[in-house]
Amino acid sequence: ELRRAIAARELLLHYQPKAALDNGEVRSVEALVRWQHPERGMVFPDSFIPIAQETGLIGPLTLYVIEEALRQGRQWRDSGINLSISVNLSTRNLLDRDFPNQVAALLKRWGMGPEWLELEVTESSMLANPTRAKAVLNELSELGLRLSIDDFGTGYSSLSYLRQLPVDEIK
Repeated sequence: ELRRAIAARELLLHYQPKAALDNGEVRSVEALVRWQHPERGMVFPDSFIPIAQETGLIGPLTLYVIEEALRQGRQWRDSGINLSISVNLSTRNLLDRDFPNQVAALLKRWGMGPEWLELEVTESSMLANPTRAKAVLNELSELGLRLSIDDFGTGYSSLSYLRQLPVDEIK
């Protein structure tokens, strides 16, 4: 069903604003995926993300979310709204050496510069294969994308390890 949902574009993005602490201005949003199932109604990610990870659909799902976020970002920019969008990545994305090329192609397709997309990874997702994760993160950083570590402090990374990564933000 999830494979069909991706192809049928049943997945929707909701956007959570990210406000600056100093003045409350919203400068960016985080894309949150939901599944508008034709029979079950709204399905939240905790019900389908684990399935996507187990079945290998997390790659296509993540690319779907990035493309939809860039499509929306393009519409916003064309109407004068300048918000960058952050998207969460999974462990499998960090192990996929072709992932940076796929992201670059999506940026080009939607005519969006890398400054409009931020990718968030969890600390634990980098620990599965630190060497590969670092290589993929370096390639994404070289594209000009902002990188953020979400849920920092929940894993076992040391600050010295984090210094080796091209990360712009720790959450």
